[in-house]
Amino acid sequence: MPGPQGNGMSITSRVSAPTGAREQRDARMVRYGIAADDLSRRLSPDERATLREHGTVPDWFLPQVIEYAKHVRW
Repeated sequence: MPGPQGNGMSITSRVSAPTGAREQRDARMVRYGIAADDLSRRLSPDERATLREHGTVPDWFLPQVIEYAKHVRW
């Protein structure tokens, strides 16, 4: 007796399909982490104090992280 036809995708395809998206997201997050780590070294003492006290980064930081992350290779 054959099983249900479903949407025509094999169980392997249905299980592995999200993995590609997950791997892409994970890789992107690694690149952002590397960029943020590298750029955090450029924070001035005053910017570091503000980050510690208020949890905020300067206006230039996030756009620079996004741009820097595009070029990170790991």
